[in-house]
Amino acid sequence: MNATALSWLAAEYHLPATYSCRLLFSSSNSALVSPAPGPATVRLALIRTGLEIFGRDFVRDSLFPWIRAASVFIRPPEGVALSEQVLRAYKADMDKGRVSFGKSVVYWQMAHAQETMTVYVEHPPGPF
Repeated sequence: MNATALSWLAAEYHLPATYSCRLLFSSSNSALVSPAPGPATVRLALIRTGLEIFGRDFVRDSLFPWIRAASVFIRPPEGVALSEQVLRAYKADMDKGRVSFGKSVVYWQMAHAQETMTVYVEHPPGPF
């Protein structure tokens, strides 16, 4: 396939509220935030939406190979404010058939974006 046969889809998103896109391999007790989702998150969203609209067979046979191989580029929002939240967490423990709850502290980062984020996905020619 030559380079001129490819086109790009672009979607612009405004994130009006705080959000938390966790970095890969973040600890469950200390989740670091990313200013924008990664390519894998975009691919998973495309697969989920495809399943909802077209069904499993079409996604498996037609969309999945393209989604897996497509190049994904993300332009994060121009400005992103990060805040660290200290939260109280409860951990359930099972001891001799009884459930008890212990308290713990977890650290969670949240982000708030100014402006928009743009996601670009390479699109081969075809029926979809």
